[in-house]
Amino acid sequence: MSDLKHTPTPWKVLETLPRKRTINITTAMGAPIHGVIAEGLNNRDGNARQNGEFIVKACNSYDALVEALRNLLDASNVISSAIEGATDQFDAEKRTLIDVTSAAEKVLKGAA
Repeated sequence: MSDLKHTPTPWKVLETLPRKRTINITTAMGAPIHGVIAEGLNNRDGNARQNGEFIVKACNSYDALVEALRNLLDASNVISSAIEGATDQFDAEKRTLIDVTSAAEKVLKGAA
């Protein structure tokens, strides 16, 4: 895996060519972000702006979502330890917690 970093967020959608209905994704300061996915979303289906806004929202939310996921994993480990062996009443919930935690860890590692 590369040590290259993505363009810092926040990003924004910039409609540079309204007549051609082309949407570009830029930094918050308006500098273009170059790349096949982020540049020149064509409005063929009439939803280029919505697609651009969806990409921007996902990218701008990424760091906060990763942090929330890490906090959730920490909390789940505390809860799992607290109920370990206390009673079998929560076995189903603990299994769900383990499954969700496993899925979250895969996301953080980039495997999902």
